[in-house]
Formats: sequence, C-alpha cells, structure tokens
Amino acid sequence: MRRFGIPRGRVPAGADVLFEPPSLWQYHRTVILLVSGALLAQTLTIGGLLLQRRRLRESRERWRLLVAASFEGIAISEQGRLTEVNDQLVEMLGYRREELIGVELASLFSAEHRAQIAAGMAEGRPVRAEHELVRKDGTRLPVAIQGRSGTCHHHHVRFSALRDLTESQRAARELQAHRDQLAHAERVSTLGLLASSLAHELTQPLTASLQNAESAEIILQNHPVRYEEILAIVRDIKANDLRAAKVIASMRALLVRQEVEFKPQDLAAILRETVELVRPDAAQRGVVIREEMSASLGRVYGDRVQLQQVVLNLLLNAMQALGAVPAGERTILVRARQHFDGGARVEVTDSGPGLPAASKPHLFEPFFSTKPSGLGIGLAISRRIMESHLGYLGAENNPQGGATFWIELPEVSTL
Repeated sequence: MRRFGIPRGRVPAGADVLFEPPSLWQYHRTVILLVSGALLAQTLTIGGLLLQRRRLRESRERWRLLVAASFEGIAISEQGRLTEVNDQLVEMLGYRREELIGVELASLFSAEHRAQIAAGMAEGRPVRAEHELVRKDGTRLPVAIQGRSGTCHHHHVRFSALRDLTESQRAARELQAHRDQLAHAERVSTLGLLASSLAHELTQPLTASLQNAESAEIILQNHPVRYEEILAIVRDIKANDLRAAKVIASMRALLVRQEVEFKPQDLAAILRETVELVRPDAAQRGVVIREEMSASLGRVYGDRVQLQQVVLNLLLNAMQALGAVPAGERTILVRARQHFDGGARVEVTDSGPGLPAASKPHLFEPFFSTKPSGLGIGLAISRRIMESHLGYLGAENNPQGGATFWIELPEVSTL
C-alpha cells in the first residue's frame, strides 16, 4: 500500500491488511505501561509517606500536649542525657529549658542518690522510688520518681515522671502531729482515771518518810544517840523517796509530750513498770493482777512510752470490764512470751463477761465504745501505735469466759 500509494482509508471494509506497521501505541505500549505503573506506585508511595508524616506530626502534637498538661514533671533522656522536659519540671527545678537539655538526669539529684539513679538508667530497669532533686538555687526538693525505658523511632529512650512530694510530706507531718496530740490527750485522760490511786500511792511513802523523820528527831533528842536506829530510819526514808520518785517518773513519762524514739526495748521491764503503775488502782477495785513473763522473751524495737500506753490502755479496759464481776473473782493475767516467728506476744486476759458479739467487728474503730462514758479512741489509737511498730493488736473471747486482748511485735533482729 505504501509502494503503490494506496491510502488506508480506501481499503475495502473487511479486507485483511498484512504486514501493517505497528502504531505508536503498539510500538511503545510496554514502556508506557511500565512508566504509568511506576508513576502510580510513586504517587501512592508519596501519598502514604505524606499521610504517615501527618499522622506522626499529629501523634507528636498529642504527645506534646499530653506531656505539657501533666501535673508531674516529665523528662525524656537518651543515654542518660535529657532531650525533652515539660514546663512542670522546668518550674520544679528553677532552670530554663535550654539549660536542662543535654544535662545528665542523674546529676540533678542529690549526691547520695545519683549513683542509684544512674545505675537504674544504665541497666534499663523500671524505677519507682523517692529521692531528692537539687534545684538551681541549691535547695532540695523531695520527689517520687517513676522511670521506664523503651524504644521510640529506633532510639533507646528513658521516660521519667517526677512528682513533687513537698505538700504530701507536709500533710503527712501535720497528720502525724495531730495523731501525736490525740495520743497524748488519751494518755492524759488515762492517767486521770488513775489520779485517785496514784495520789494514794504517793501519799503512803511521803507519810512514811514524815513518820521516820519525826522518829529520828525524837531519837536525836535522847542521850546517848542510837546510831543504828538512825541509820535504819534514813534507809527507810531513802526507800520511800525512791518509791515516790518512781511513781512520779512513770507519770511524767506518760504526761510529757516528746518525740517518738524507736530503739531496742526491754519489753518485760515495760510490762512490769506498767503493771506496777496500775496496781494501786487495781487494789482499790478489788482486782488481782498476775504476771507470767517467759524467760525467753527478747527485746523489741519501738518507742517505750507508746508501748507503755498500749499496755496501760489494755489493763484499764480489763479492770473496767470486771466491774460487774463479784469481788474475789476479778483477775487479770498479763502473759508475755516469745512468738513462733521470734517476736513477742503479750496477752491481757480478764475474767469478765467477755466481748459482745455485736461490738467485736467495731472494737478498733474510732469513737466506738462499749462504755457509756467512753470516748472510743483508746483502742483505735493503740492499734495505730501497734501498726507503726509493724505489730498487731487483736481481741478474742476466751472459751472459759472473759476476753483476751493481745499484741504481737517483731523481734529486733528482723527489722
């Protein structure tokens, strides 16, 4: 057709044309399809990357807002050095943000805590502890820190949250002060119940000393002087004074407000001293107090005054429970022995009517009392004291009648 100049349009319909040269589309179809596919794939890839970048930007913005809105100080670090901090941490430390970036996180803590912080970060283990930050002005800030390591965009990072404990520690101190005041008021109230018997206990040695002094005066007026009798009188006066001084010292220890001091204590001595303090009142009530102290009873760790307050409260409650018991049957047994775990167990057992079933679940609740005139704080305070000593205070009825209040304390070596 090309040789004879026959145009394609003059070919009859239905005729087969052999050896027709391919069109541009036919000749480059494969290339066009490959290029179109590559362009489509590139377009999809770029679109995906743009979408991923937008999502990443949104994620970073949400993270930034989350960190900024946190009530806690947030620190992000790599290889121990800060890469990001929020406004709360900047305010806590008193630095500018640019002053903190690149600084070792461990260096912001007090010297005694830096090694522990650095070791935890280097090992990548989770950390939850209370330490002290050093502010820019040199003052110390108590904080609770919680740190955890992770991987973010192929980078090993450390996330740390720091909470300012200043207010919580101040509130804890105020709460403890109020508790100490309440415990002191309860001790004063308890001694008020013993006022009559303690006055009698003091009057006896003072009266005896006065009589001895008058006898010595008569002997000295006679001639010759009998020095042996004078010596015996002086010894009696000394013994009576020591007896009165012991009673006063015991009262003063319970009345004076002082700092709580935890140290190893002779539990047997505390029990005997407390029993002797209430024995005059027990005699007036017709109550007999017996003691059973195990020879294997070890030392316990605690505050002497607080432990004595607990035992004193249990003894007074036991004596008050015996009010309706016939005279001659009012007994209290104070038993102390070594516990199975090496600690100490003290039991105060009375021969009273026992604990009402309805009141047993509420015995240690504040302001609950089985006595008409009771304040209901003695047992609640006593249990709190035992808990602060890592011990326990419990109560139970005896099979043969009466009730037993018991305390358990760990031994010194376990603390």
